[in-house]
Amino acid sequence: MKPVKFSSTLLEVRQLTPTVKHLVFSTPSGFSFLPGQYISLILTAGDKKIRRLYSIASKPGGGTIELCIKIINGGVATPIIDKLVKGDTVEFLGPLGEFVIKDSSKERDLVFIATGTGVAPFRSMVLELLEKGHDKKITLIGGYRSYALYEELKELEKEYPQFNYKTLLSPQRVQGVLPEISIENTNFYICGLKEMVNSVREILVQRGVPMNAIHSEKYD
Repeated sequence: MKPVKFSSTLLEVRQLTPTVKHLVFSTPSGFSFLPGQYISLILTAGDKKIRRLYSIASKPGGGTIELCIKIINGGVATPIIDKLVKGDTVEFLGPLGEFVIKDSSKERDLVFIATGTGVAPFRSMVLELLEKGHDKKITLIGGYRSYALYEELKELEKEYPQFNYKTLLSPQRVQGVLPEISIENTNFYICGLKEMVNSVREILVQRGVPMNAIHSEKYD
C-alpha cells in the first residue's frame, strides 16, 4: 500500500493513564493499512513542520485510525498533541512500516511482547487476528511502569479461549516471564525501546528460537 498524505480530524480523545492518551482520527475514503504498520503525524511548531511516527492501534476497516501516545513533558511534539481537542485537524502520511504478521506465522502460535505504548501495534494485530478466526494460541505480554494499557483486551480472554493478555507492572519485567512461554511452533513479535527488544531477542535465541521466528520494532 503506497503511503498517502491527507488531512484528518480528531474525533475522540481518551485518557488511558495520567500520561498516555488514546486518540481517534478520521481517514479518507479508501485508506487502508496492515495491522502493525505506523503513520507519520505532521505538526506545526512555530514556523517549522515536525513529524513523529506512531503505530496504529486500531484494526483495519473501521474508517478511522487510533493512536496511543505518551505525553512527554518538555518534548517537542507531544505537548502539541496534548492540547488537541475534538474537531482539530492534523496532517498524516501513511501507512508506513513492515512490522506486520508474516505469512509464516499464520499457522503458528504467536507471542507478542511489548513495553509501554509498544502495545499499540499488537492491539491492532490481536483485534484483527481474533476477528479473522486465528485459532492458534495468541499471548500478549505487556510491561508497564504503573498502569496497564488497554485493559479492554482482558475482556477478550473471556470470549476467545486462545487469547491471553499478561500485564506486568514495574518492577516486574517482561523478560521474567519468558521461561514460562513455550517456544514450540511459535513466532515472537517484540515492540518497545531497543534495550528491551535486544534483551528479549537474546533470551529467545539462547532458548533455541530461530532468528526467522523473531520479529521486532524499536521505538528509539
